[in-house]
Amino acid sequence: MNVRAPTTTKANIMRHLREGSFLLTILFLGTLVTMKNSGHPLPIGIIAKLPHFDKFGHFILLGGLSFISVLTISPYFKSSARKATFKITTVILVIITIEELSQAFIPTRTLSLADYLSGVAGVLLAAYLAHKKSDTPKSVAL
Repeated sequence: MNVRAPTTTKANIMRHLREGSFLLTILFLGTLVTMKNSGHPLPIGIIAKLPHFDKFGHFILLGGLSFISVLTISPYFKSSARKATFKITTVILVIITIEELSQAFIPTRTLSLADYLSGVAGVLLAAYLAHKKSDTPKSVAL
């Protein structure tokens, strides 16, 4: 029986790093949302006392999600990189819109247009940067 050991290439390592980063980002953001929805304070200490920290947080966290999502998911699309980036960004924008609107119905949360716009700006900028940086092939077999 001839069993061949899997080869490790730089491309495979980078793909696994992107996929792992994507999963950790989803887990991290899910934990933050769950903590906020249940009324628990976020473990960010004195940083949270800075003026407009929450706007900056929305920009960075949702932008990070967008950046990692575009780099990780777009290679699986058979369409052009531009269309893949558009589709991924649209899904993220729909999700953050629903999440922000849901805050109107959660007593421990506050609906905020400024928070929403900060998140949208982060998502759009990061998607653009990820699209420009992407050096992965257009599609990857699953």
